[in-house]
Amino acid sequence: MEKHLYIDEKGLFLTTVNKWEAKVLREELDNSVLWLRNYDRKSWSLTIPYKQGGEYKALYPDFLLTHTRGKGDGR
Repeated sequence: MEKHLYIDEKGLFLTTVNKWEAKVLREELDNSVLWLRNYDRKSWSLTIPYKQGGEYKALYPDFLLTHTRGKGDGR
């Protein structure tokens, strides 16, 4: 897939995505500068801590995407 943070010499990042991941990426990549697959439980992965039943747990978003900001669009 294109626009990944770590692309090869052909401008692609070779990965396997399931159907819903492919749909999300197709919809988001037009407005994105780059994306990163956020593998869970890696030392560099973005982790969002949350508390459930008095116990802290970790949430690992599947993807991190950066978007451009258009003139006056308020995003």
